[in-house]
Parts: sequence; C-alpha cells; structure tokens
Amino acid sequence: MADKQGHFCPVCGESIYNGEPLHLHHKIPVHQGGNDSLTGLSLATPSLPPDHTQQQIEQTEAFFYA
Repeated sequence: MADKQGHFCPVCGESIYNGEPLHLHHKIPVHQGGNDSLTGLSLATPSLPPDHTQQQIEQTEAFFYA
C-alpha cells in the first residue's frame, strides 16, 4: 500500500514516515458504500485537516494514484 501511494499520505501529501502513527483511511466512507479491501483503503497521517472534503481527498488521491 505504501509503494502504491509513493510513501506519501494521499490526503495531506506528507511523507508517511514523518514520525506520526499511521491510520487506515477509507477512500470512500463505509457509510457511503466504501469497504475494507486494499483498493478501498490508503495509509494516512492523523494530521488530516478536520474540514477536509471528499472532493479534496479525491483530487489528492488522483494525483498520487495517476
């Protein structure tokens, strides 16, 4: 998963090796039909902005996964 992301958080763009613990981030929230498969998850830093929007997440992930 880290290789696929280029070793960066797909939401904030920081290195996943910045010393913060990682958490699994659902690309699509479970309550909106997301799942726990490898294609439905990404490694993210806990420093996600509290007001991040799904559009911001999709734009950032599109950059990293293109």
